[in-house]
Amino acid sequence: MPKYLVSRVLALSALALVATGAVARNCVPVSGTILNNFASDTATLGVVDMNFGANTKLKCALSGQAAEGNSASTISFIHSISCSDSIKQRVLDAYGNLKFVPVHSSIVLYTTGEILPAQTSTQLFTFKESSTPLTNAPARGLFAGVTGGQIDVVGAVYRAPYPAPYGTPGSVDMTFKGKVCY
Repeated sequence: MPKYLVSRVLALSALALVATGAVARNCVPVSGTILNNFASDTATLGVVDMNFGANTKLKCALSGQAAEGNSASTISFIHSISCSDSIKQRVLDAYGNLKFVPVHSSIVLYTTGEILPAQTSTQLFTFKESSTPLTNAPARGLFAGVTGGQIDVVGAVYRAPYPAPYGTPGSVDMTFKGKVCY
């Protein structure tokens, strides 16, 4: 069985237990890095290298949009993640025929955190965040059926080498570890 299917089968088994009324929750560990840049004053764009479970590695895009609640000391973002994996999912076409379509894993997260002091002279500031899945937003592929979880993030915002103004935000680099639950 392909590696990515093992985690998916576990997730579907947990969903079946929930559907039958059993109180079981399957959580899958996730960890990795995010390399990011500001796309505007209120948006980021980056890439995610994610370990999903013990054997699945995902390459994903990340788009972040500032949410209400940002201040001089706090962070609040909506992060949308879309991955390059491809899982075949069964669907019925317009004529009722069973077909298979590719599905790429995706999830939307609500992220809040606090701004902390810079740790080096090349940083504007550091931060700690906590992300939780938005269960009312579309989740596909390996994330289909996510009902909760928490991902803890630590990161830093670096000074931009250009344009020249001192203090212009540059790269936003992060590491994360946590779990998504089904």
